[in-house]
Amino acid sequence: MDFIQTGKDEYIFAYCDEHDIYTKKISSTTDNEEPECIYVTPMSRTSEKPTIPKFRALRWLTKDFIIMLTNIHSNGGVVAQIFRLPPSGKGQCRLAQSHRLPSSITKATGLAVSNLTPPESPSAPQEYTQFVIAVAGHNISISLFKVDLQHEGNVYMVTPINPFRTFKNVHPLQITSLSFSNFTPPSAPVTTGTPPQYLKLASTGIINTVIVHTLPLFPVPLSVKRGQSRTPRYVVALPSTAVVQGFSFLLAALAALFTALLVQSVLEIRGNVRPYLGARDRIPVVWQEALGKPYVFPDGYEPVKSRHQSQPLKPVDHSDSSSDTEGGSALRLPEFFADIREKAGDGVVFISETLESHETNPELKSISGVNAQLHDGEKEGKKWDELDEKQRELWKRRLSDAGHWAEGLPETLFKGMLFGELAGAVGGAVAGAI
Repeated sequence: MDFIQTGKDEYIFAYCDEHDIYTKKISSTTDNEEPECIYVTPMSRTSEKPTIPKFRALRWLTKDFIIMLTNIHSNGGVVAQIFRLPPSGKGQCRLAQSHRLPSSITKATGLAVSNLTPPESPSAPQEYTQFVIAVAGHNISISLFKVDLQHEGNVYMVTPINPFRTFKNVHPLQITSLSFSNFTPPSAPVTTGTPPQYLKLASTGIINTVIVHTLPLFPVPLSVKRGQSRTPRYVVALPSTAVVQGFSFLLAALAALFTALLVQSVLEIRGNVRPYLGARDRIPVVWQEALGKPYVFPDGYEPVKSRHQSQPLKPVDHSDSSSDTEGGSALRLPEFFADIREKAGDGVVFISETLESHETNPELKSISGVNAQLHDGEKEGKKWDELDEKQRELWKRRLSDAGHWAEGLPETLFKGMLFGELAGAVGGAVAGAI
């Protein structure tokens, strides 16, 4: 139950049971009027009452608004609701705001409300103000919320219920009561000599413990155009403005743009997308090498061998500075091409199929199916660029079957090499395979 004073000798008394809310005017004169039922919980008159939410507490905000604390059935959570009373005081009230408390609070045990800018007299109209709401949870916590009251003409409006602070493990056991101190703002204008203003919140526990929290208050700039009075006004949390919301949106947009540019730059360095930003021309080479490294496999990892692979590839060494960087690849050259580069020097190499009657150059390595010789000027062959796409794929397959070609190696490895014709039978078999 709760009281609110509306005149010199006039009050409005409100109380509730589990599902209904009642009000009654109390004055210096005695009357025989029964309390007015202003709200009935839907479905509360049916036989399914165990599944219907139950009111736990109520408090007046103004004579036009009342806040209810509701426990959902089966410890399903807590809801704070603000109801608008009918202007005549007769009839059903309407729901103005609703807020679901965090899921950690399964049941509420107490409610307290403080008006930070009370009217000058009980009969005076309520000006702009902020209400501080405290809710005691069954998990021994106190949750604080704020609600701003605004009015345009004769219409009063409440903003959404917003949380701003939570105190956990306030008492050793359950909280039994909450109460705010009375706060009256200074009547003089706010100056540098105005002392800090505070609001105190006291709570009691089931084992006779008392805890007092002190909440600092902040002055709000007055705006006569918006209907605020000329007296100072204090709040426990500054209300959000369009400027603050716009600044938050701008920060979010800038963060999204920066992330998109970063991802695009990394993909350009790795060669996965077209270079729209030109990251390779603007980012230091050291950073590009770090970002462009291929994936590093764990120690002891062995690649899956090809069915025709007779000789395993040489493991990849990312730390070797002698890796072939021609063509932008960070992979180490296979042993076959490394020997060709080392022993051939600037000479031209002729690569052909290995036949039993073929004479090989003892200085260059010969592997199963492929033979490499220094070009003596008599052999006829074609450069890699002169081969058509089908012939290139056949040579890649031939080298792969021999165990010395892997996906990702640059085709610039074949620079300065001549390729002979593949044997008809072998070439036909390979061509048929692909």
